Amino acid sequence: MTYTAVSAQSAALDLAELRRSLCLTQREAALLLAVALTTWARWERGELGVHPERARQLRRLGRLVAQYGEPAMCGL
Repeated sequence: MTYTAVSAQSAALDLAELRRSLCLTQREAALLLAVALTTWARWERGELGVHPERARQLRRLGRLVAQYGEPAMCGL
């Protein structure tokens, strides 16, 4: 099923930036949200709309990163 109502852009999400701020690969980010790697990659490229529930989870992750900063292990 394809979702077009909530795209990464309209949800004010920069998925690649969020993923990098969490020090995750695309594969790890996909596993975190229980989606296929190809789905995550298509979200980052803006080729596929994000399911509304997934968009909510991603916005929440973004707020946590903004509030607490990047994980201590990033960049090691």
